[in-house]
Amino acid sequence: MSKNIACIIQARMNSSRFPAKIMAPINNKNLLTCVIDRVKLSNIKNIIVATTNNPCDDIIENLVYNKSNIFGIYRGDENDVLKRYIDTMKHCKFDVAIRVTADCPLIDPININELLEEYANYPNSDYIWFENMPEGIWSAELVSLKALELIYNNTNEPYYREHVTPYIRDNPKMFHNVRYPLRNKHYSRYKTKNTQFSVDTVYDLEWVREIFEYFSPRINFKVDEIIEFYKQYKQK
Repeated sequence: MSKNIACIIQARMNSSRFPAKIMAPINNKNLLTCVIDRVKLSNIKNIIVATTNNPCDDIIENLVYNKSNIFGIYRGDENDVLKRYIDTMKHCKFDVAIRVTADCPLIDPININELLEEYANYPNSDYIWFENMPEGIWSAELVSLKALELIYNNTNEPYYREHVTPYIRDNPKMFHNVRYPLRNKHYSRYKTKNTQFSVDTVYDLEWVREIFEYFSPRINFKVDEIIEFYKQYKQK
């Protein structure tokens, strides 16, 4: 696997919907640490946390420096997340990123591994994303620096600058080899407007805490186990 690929986890304390959620405790850890530890179960060799220059994010930098087996941290623009990704990749000299957000402590390492395998088979791809999979579990996506720079040069719309990759999905013909491979199609029935696997609210945090406590000390629980637990949790 090419050494110019990194998993970049975007994280900041000033979340508009749920401030400081990434430091919320989960089973003797915090949310961001859970994300990092799940990513480390994958085959990705380089992990970077991309946070902001806001002083309130000093706590994130301190956390990352205390983690072993993580490539490092980059601090950049707080609101222009697209620019933060571009600057992170340029500074750390990576051409391709696997994008993960810090509100996804249930991110599946198999998702990351399959992105790496797909990219190995189609190494000129600008973008790879698995459609119709549980959001928050299979939310990682692979994107090239070249594609991010193309977005940056073509739009100033705040939505695209904040959410990074929707511009590719909205304008696929502008990019090279945009791929939406099919995986585990039976999971698509769980991808509904009422299903939430990322942490955006206190309620999300409560049930995510329960799943980590239920499987503790394991952290390598699979998507099938998560979904089965979720179904039971919803019936309470």
